[in-house]
Amino acid sequence: MIKFVYVVSLAITSFLLFIFSNEKDTIICKDKAAGKIEVIKDSARNFLGVVTNDNKILYPSSMGKDVVLAVGQKAVICYAVDSAAFISEDAPIPVHIESISYLKD
Repeated sequence: MIKFVYVVSLAITSFLLFIFSNEKDTIICKDKAAGKIEVIKDSARNFLGVVTNDNKILYPSSMGKDVVLAVGQKAVICYAVDSAAFISEDAPIPVHIESISYLKD
């Protein structure tokens, strides 16, 4: 009898977890920017970055799973500022790039 109750409780728990779990496919986009992907050279390093249309330099401190940066391409990126990696106003802005859409020339 105890085994039966145990199996039923596991089945109910599994069913509830299945119902209430959902994949995180929704992209949370805090900010969007359009610009061109370029190799940025500063005093410390060279890195791939995004130069936006309003001349901000975005440094990708992290990226989403399917994000690939291609040099020389114009793109619209969906990003969130990485405040933990923020250094100063003069330095490139560290961001987490969640998604990218390339624009045709």
